[in-house]
Amino acid sequence: MTAVATRGFEGATIDVIARESGMSRGAVSVYFPAKEELWPVVVDRACRALEEDVARAFEQSAGVGMNRVRAALTALLAARAGDGVEQSCWPELVRRAARESALRERLGPALVRVEAVLGAQAHALGEAAGLTLRLDPSQAGRVILAVTSALAERARLDSPAQPSDAKGDSALLSQVAGSLFSV
Repeated sequence: MTAVATRGFEGATIDVIARESGMSRGAVSVYFPAKEELWPVVVDRACRALEEDVARAFEQSAGVGMNRVRAALTALLAARAGDGVEQSCWPELVRRAARESALRERLGPALVRVEAVLGAQAHALGEAAGLTLRLDPSQAGRVILAVTSALAERARLDSPAQPSDAKGDSALLSQVAGSLFSV
């Protein structure tokens, strides 16, 4: 997973994967005779990490009404913009799946599941905050995933000398919250 996150699929050769995992090349080849056979593992770990980030961000959000929703979305963005292996791997998976049907077939159902989980969490968050979700939960999950993923990618592109526009991101997340939830 680390090799894919840091080097991309092309750079994550069996030799690199073996070296970074502390296994011999032969041992890695026994479990994964072809690099493409790593996809299910990478997809599952990346999706599980995303679901955990969502659960943590939404469960730990405080406040009332829209403030609680904004806090949850901000926490989710912060988690997704982090430099963890799973978070860094997600954009590589999506880009690669757009080009390769085998990975797209694996990622597609996992993405639908993640969007449903995110939507269910958003629905529960709205209820806890005294708000109503305006969209079908899966659609809301898709919107939240798209916006937070795009903003997280933008944050990764920013240099430490010129940090991300946190105020602009916060305003955008407020607009998203207002579009997704009503009183």
